[in-house]
Amino acid sequence: MDTPTVVALVTAIISGGLGGIATLLAYAHGYLRIEKLESKRRRLEVAYDVLAYRYVLQAGSNSDDASRHGFNRALNQVPVVFGDDAEIIQAFDAFSNNKSDENLKRLLVVLTRRTGLRGIVLDSHLMKTLSI
Repeated sequence: MDTPTVVALVTAIISGGLGGIATLLAYAHGYLRIEKLESKRRRLEVAYDVLAYRYVLQAGSNSDDASRHGFNRALNQVPVVFGDDAEIIQAFDAFSNNKSDENLKRLLVVLTRRTGLRGIVLDSHLMKTLSI
């Protein structure tokens, strides 16, 4: 083989390899981005459910079985969805071991702060519930 043919083959192999690597990197980046967005969506969904169903703990609440089940389901998802967040797990464990208003408020505050809802949901509103 002559020199121009060898140069063309080597150049084609190198450019094909670089193109393949670039494609793999772009795919991996997109996949990781989707995973991160999905994780954030799931965390927000659990936080919304816990906040939405918190009224079932209110004394004299007229909550039905479905609402109590929804709250329990949301709470049981906290350690699964937020397992990598030590602060939320600590607040969850404190509430699980001693179900008090203070521990519930701490869990709700930590959940809203760690999911980015802190500026949207005021701490003073966390313990207030509306029931019609």
